[in-house]
Amino acid sequence: MAPAASFHAPMLRTRRGQKRRSRWRWILEQLGLTPSGWFGPGIATLALFAFTACEVPVAEVRIKMPREAVQSSKADPTIPTFTQKNETMQFRASAFDKKGRYKGPAQVKWSVLDTQVATVSQDGLLTILGSGKTKVRIETQGENSVSHEIELHSSIPAKLEIVAPEGDDAPNKIHMGETKKFKARVLDDRGNEISEAKVLWQGSNYGITVTPDGEIEGRAMGDVKLVAEESKSGITASLDLDVLDWKKGTK
Repeated sequence: MAPAASFHAPMLRTRRGQKRRSRWRWILEQLGLTPSGWFGPGIATLALFAFTACEVPVAEVRIKMPREAVQSSKADPTIPTFTQKNETMQFRASAFDKKGRYKGPAQVKWSVLDTQVATVSQDGLLTILGSGKTKVRIETQGENSVSHEIELHSSIPAKLEIVAPEGDDAPNKIHMGETKKFKARVLDDRGNEISEAKVLWQGSNYGITVTPDGEIEGRAMGDVKLVAEESKSGITASLDLDVLDWKKGTK
């Protein structure tokens, strides 16, 4: 009897193995995972499930400057002051997980607090419209939304004025050898003074000499113009001067 038992045992194991394989094949067929259905809906369902299960939620978004900008890699970049109307800058929105790891471009809604200063498109293109301060903001949509905003400043020179020395009753006249100190006021398109504006000074001829800070000296009799120019915008202002002979008792 021992030989018979040893003869039938392998057949039993084989039949059981075939049943197990058939059961697994049926399960795989339902999922579209048999060799003939390897690219069926089942594998797509499993792939989508795996992607969703492994996806790390966005914990933070940041506004980034253009890639070619010096401060493009900084978490809180310093945005330079805009000085021209219709000046543009292409911003980026980046997503990060809770450990600060970069996850790629962020899907966000873009907005600007003061639309008289600037506008921004939904792909992050900023356009300057006028002088002032405002904030650019991005925000993710849906539940657990996150946001980020940065402040920007625009100062667009629109007018330049030459200011005569205080108490000077005849600012348009100067004697040879006499000195006077003029100042310049640069105003933006909203009438606010731009204190940090740089002004260049010059005379229209050799009738006067002019220092970089606006001090003039009469050198030759005749008519001459004092010219001031804002360095970035090129806006100018001028003052007609009459250079007179030496004052009595000064030569």
